[in-house]
Order: sequence, then structure tokens, then C-alpha cells
Amino acid sequence: MVGAGRGAWQQWELGTRNPSHTALIAISYVFNVNFEYVCGLTDVSTPPSLLIPNSRLHGMDRLTIETYLSLTSKEKEFVRRTMDFIQMHRHQE
Repeated sequence: MVGAGRGAWQQWELGTRNPSHTALIAISYVFNVNFEYVCGLTDVSTPPSLLIPNSRLHGMDRLTIETYLSLTSKEKEFVRRTMDFIQMHRHQE
């Protein structure tokens, strides 16, 4: 999801290689945590707000995100599993 392979993740975790600036930004977006948290500069993991550049949002995206945020935890889990299923099957085609 962040554009890095298993080998790169292992090297990052072992400390033999550092993730690129782009990878750190991707990690913060994917896991919805502060960029500073990913870099080890703060213990506060939660970002003050959801930050998605406007250039990445199209049409109904913002409404979809706002609707998702209003779902219950159980509904969000269902949506996440559905998205995982779609992504997994999209790559098999």
C-alpha cells in the first residue's frame, strides 16, 4: 500500500535501511498517523485532522470520506474488508 516490498520493510525494521521521504509520507497516510510520529519525533500518533491533498480527491470522494467517518466501527470494518477484497481481486485480473 505504500509502494515498498517486503524486503524493504524488513530492512527498515532492522535499521539497515531508511525509508525514503515519499515512503514516510505514504506510511503516515495509510496508517492515518502524524508524519512526525512515523519519524519518531513525537509520541502523539493521531493527526489533528485527515489531510488529503485536494488534487487527489475527485468528484464524490470528499462526501464518501465524510460518510465513512460517520459509520459505526462495525460498518467501517465491513467497508475495509470489502475494499481489501476488491483490491485483492483487481490484481488477479
